[in-house]
Amino acid sequence: MRREYFKAMANLELEQRLVEKAKRNPQDFNQLYELYFEKIYNFLLARCGQKELAEDITSQTFLNALEKIHNFKWRNVSFGAWLYRIAINNLNSHFRKNNRIILTEDENLNLLISQQTSADSAESDLEQRGRITELYQTIKKLSADEQNLIILKYFQHKSYQEIAKILKLSSNTVGVKLHRSLRKLKIVYHQKIK
Repeated sequence: MRREYFKAMANLELEQRLVEKAKRNPQDFNQLYELYFEKIYNFLLARCGQKELAEDITSQTFLNALEKIHNFKWRNVSFGAWLYRIAINNLNSHFRKNNRIILTEDENLNLLISQQTSADSAESDLEQRGRITELYQTIKKLSADEQNLIILKYFQHKSYQEIAKILKLSSNTVGVKLHRSLRKLKIVYHQKIK
């Protein structure tokens, strides 16, 4: 626990240095981009299920962050949490403009599954992929807020505190909402397999 605390503090200090550097010289923003690109992209891919859309919104997210980096202030929110907020807002904006939910294409679902499966799994790859596919398709039936919570916690491995900062909630609220979302996910999943 103590080691994780010191690691988190070191990461925060690095992040702060990179942000201040990027504020002075926008060309230095690429270090922040490299640090967060994969995380933001994987989150968006999990949420929207389309590779091209995830790429577009990831690009828009970093462009928005670069344009607004001078406005970023350290108010108990990390730069990473700020980026996730921008990504969520951009995705929500896309869904509002297009007035529809994007369904996952097989190729993109396979990419998402391959990111979640481990090579040393004792169970067969096919069984694991099948379960992840069913779970992901069930998650897509939840509300956007419920999807955000589940994907941030279980696909992005964020702590309650990190999720709270990203979604502008208290840690207790995150716990309660996540519990309710998981309960709803379980109900929807069991209705699906009946």
